[in-house]
Amino acid sequence: MEITKEILESILDAYSYEIVFVDRQHIVRYMNKTAKERYGERVKINQSLFNCHSENSKVKIEEFLKTRL
Repeated sequence: MEITKEILESILDAYSYEIVFVDRQHIVRYMNKTAKERYGERVKINQSLFNCHSENSKVKIEEFLKTRL
């Protein structure tokens, strides 16, 4: 069985946790159903993840990501 984009999205949408994928430039590339419901209009696909964070949060996120990449 081939795992298509639609099947993968269905699996991720079934999770009750927020799932947000961003690229290395912090652009949101995917949000599952739960994330869309929780974050509403604050976080949008193809926009910066930082649009919904304070300056202090941005610094903390960037520091965290430096240790993971």
